[in-house]
Amino acid sequence: AELRRGAARIGAGPFTALLRASLDLTAPRAESVPSVIVNRGTVPPDQRRREKTVFFQLFEQIGCGPDAMRSVGDSHGSKVLWKAAFEGEGGMDAGGLFRDSVREMCEELQSTGAGGLRLLVPTPNHRFGVGAGRDRWMLNPARREAADLALLRFLGALMAASLRCGTGLELELASLVWKPLLGQEPAWGDLAAADEAWCAHVTRCRAAASRSASRRRSGHTPANASALRTMRSSDSRASRRSTSARKAQSWCMSAGANSAI
Repeated sequence: AELRRGAARIGAGPFTALLRASLDLTAPRAESVPSVIVNRGTVPPDQRRREKTVFFQLFEQIGCGPDAMRSVGDSHGSKVLWKAAFEGEGGMDAGGLFRDSVREMCEELQSTGAGGLRLLVPTPNHRFGVGAGRDRWMLNPARREAADLALLRFLGALMAASLRCGTGLELELASLVWKPLLGQEPAWGDLAAADEAWCAHVTRCRAAASRSASRRRSGHTPANASALRTMRSSDSRASRRSTSARKAQSWCMSAGANSAI
C-alpha cells in the first residue's frame, strides 16, 4: 500500500527499482516448489465443471495461505511456481507443462460455461456488442460466498506470483479492474469502456436533472416528472429504479460512487 501511494510522488524509474527491491526482500530463499498433478481430461476449458477445472485442482493442492506461491523454482532454466504433471499424459516439466497449466487456468477463468468458475464475467459492452473493450472481463459481483472469496484470493496470489516469476497471465481484464490493483484511480472513460449503455443513461439523467433544476428556478416545475428505469448490473441482474425530477440530481451525483457495483 505504501508503494502504491508513493508511486504518485516519485518517478517511474525509482518506483520500479523500489518495487523490484521489495519483491526481492519478500521472496523466500528456498528454491523448492510444490509438485502438482492435475487432470484436464478431454473436455474443453470452457465446458468443464467447477471442480474439474485446472484452476480448482491447483487451488486444492496449493491453497491460498500466506506462503502460497512465494517460492520461485528453476526447471531446466525456466522459472516456475510449481512443477506440473497432467494425469494420463506423458512429459517432464521443463517449464512447458507449468506454462500449459497457467494457460489452461486463464482459459477457464475467461469462460461463460454454465458450470464453470464464473469468477469473471464479460463486461456489459462485451455481452451486448457496444462501445469499446468488448473483449474485456470483470469480477463477478454475484460471487460473494466464502468459497468464492477463497478462489479469488488464490487468483490474487497467482497475479502477484506471476510478477515474481515473470510469467504473464493471459487475462483480458477491464481497466476498471486492473487500475485499482495498481493503485490508480479509475476515470469515467474506464467505466464507459466497461458499460457504455449505463454511462449514457447516467448522462441523460444528469441532463434531465439539470433541465429540472432550471425549470424550478424559473417556476415551471412539471406536475409529474417521475421516471421508471430498468438497469442491469454487471452480472445481468435487472433492477428497477423509480426517480423523480426532484431526486434525480442527488441520484446522479451518487452514481459515480456506485459505478463499481
